[in-house]
Amino acid sequence: MAVRRSKPESRVMPRVRRTLTELGYVEGVDFLYEVEIRYGTGRLYADAVLYDGDVPLAVIEAEGHASALRTGFEEARLKAVAFHPEDPVPLLWVAAGKQNQCYLAQSPEHQLGVRYAPVEVPPERLFHPDALLASIQAYLQRQGAASGAELRYREQLYQAFHQLAGDAHQRCQQVVNALTPAPGAKPPRRQPKPLKAITQLLTSATRSGSNFELAYALRWLMRPYFRPATKGKQNPVRQLGRYLTPMEVIRLVVDAVDPQPNETVLDLACGTGGFLLQTARRLIERHSTSPQAIAANLYGYDYDSTCVRLAQASLALGLGIEFSNLPHMRQWNSLQPPSADAFDIVISNPPAGEIPQEMLPENWELPIAVPNLYEAVFLVRAVQLARAGGRIGLILPEGLLAGARFRRLRQWLVEQAHVRKVISLPRRLFPFTPSKMSAILMEKRSDSSRGRGALFAALEGTISAVG
Repeated sequence: MAVRRSKPESRVMPRVRRTLTELGYVEGVDFLYEVEIRYGTGRLYADAVLYDGDVPLAVIEAEGHASALRTGFEEARLKAVAFHPEDPVPLLWVAAGKQNQCYLAQSPEHQLGVRYAPVEVPPERLFHPDALLASIQAYLQRQGAASGAELRYREQLYQAFHQLAGDAHQRCQQVVNALTPAPGAKPPRRQPKPLKAITQLLTSATRSGSNFELAYALRWLMRPYFRPATKGKQNPVRQLGRYLTPMEVIRLVVDAVDPQPNETVLDLACGTGGFLLQTARRLIERHSTSPQAIAANLYGYDYDSTCVRLAQASLALGLGIEFSNLPHMRQWNSLQPPSADAFDIVISNPPAGEIPQEMLPENWELPIAVPNLYEAVFLVRAVQLARAGGRIGLILPEGLLAGARFRRLRQWLVEQAHVRKVISLPRRLFPFTPSKMSAILMEKRSDSSRGRGALFAALEGTISAVG
């Protein structure tokens, strides 16, 4: 398919932008322009897309004249379906000249596929955060809410979150600071009403026992923190190579490494704590391990102190313990030479991209020369931090596993570890990363002899383990 790309209609997009910003959405965070959509072997480009974290909510098409309304609808529909063929983006907004028409996805009775029905509501009402959430609840649930309880928590948190002042990143910081203040910082004497509603819901839950649904809802709420708030390489999100891991990928990797009671588990780029949270849930459900025993064996490192405190809060909610009862969550630059600790399991989704010079620690050294990329360095560190016979589960770009420039790294890897599985993940799971990703599952050797090769599996449509 030929690449079809044109600039968004310059006379129409300003009013689209004005409507969205007046509703509280942040340009570059909540909505993006000229969004590339992979479609078969080709690409399409949406004039704009409205997101909730990393989930696309609406495709926006701008046309110069009202007479092009039908054309705009057909283009928006194609792009919405191409985005998620198995579960198309639920809303379309066609802005044609001075006219607007919105459409909502519906499943035809007794038929396969999807149809978009016109909605006789102007975009300034339909796209209001409260109305938007109500109209696409089922879609949001399919995109990651595992239960009705989690969805209800999402609604409560979402409504209060969007009443906080500041952009999405600042709101996330407010929530984390209120839950777990930074070392040496004092919590404010008075909290804004929406922030108080969030903290009361979350802190009261830790006194009521394990609540994984609320922990997942908090993680979902914090997704904007993992997308750049501004353009340019100096943005902290880009410098730290930060992006969010979908829960279905986390579940796949945790199930594959199969943590057991009393095993130590490290995530050396813990972010929201998703891998550790799923590990905790599996240990409780499969082995009836006590929350205190689990907390004693979970280790989470991250360069960003906000991420460490967020992971701490998520785990406290899931385990039903006080935030302070997680002794091994720490701010740490995992590029540093590893400690003497050796872990039974190392599991992580490393940051992505080139490492800025200022991030490199003193006494920088690796056992093998690798490109100056987070993914390559974190792969080496993960192998170093695992004990002999320990399991390693990582999310890595496929280029790292097949590209010519990483040949020496792969040779070193098979000398150090048995590569048990490589599972190719659907591209749609990581819409904000340029690379196609894979899960790699390894067991560290007790000697340096070469082992068997890996089994590669390309799973373009679904995720399932192969052996």
